[in-house]
Amino acid sequence: MDMKKILKSLPLLGIVVLLAACGGPRSTVGVRVQPSHPVYARPMAPSRSHLWVSDEWVWRNNNYVYKPGYWAVPPKRSVIRYTPGYWNNSRNGYQWRPGHWQRGRR
Repeated sequence: MDMKKILKSLPLLGIVVLLAACGGPRSTVGVRVQPSHPVYARPMAPSRSHLWVSDEWVWRNNNYVYKPGYWAVPPKRSVIRYTPGYWNNSRNGYQWRPGHWQRGRR
């Protein structure tokens, strides 16, 4: 590689080093305005062992995408409740905190 090519590539190398020093991509993304949930009718449960999993927001293609709720059988017998996700307001904007299964009363 000749010296001119090396000198031309230094700014690009500097940007790569700077991005690496910043810690890489964030695990959560904030939005300025909290999206509103669409209104829909919840279908009947398929059985008594099914619990409702609330609607969610999924980060896809640089945007939050709505995912409607659904009926599901809990992963374990001791898990008897689903805690829904929520929008958390932080200094970076609203961030979606996903729901999860947990032990507790129905």
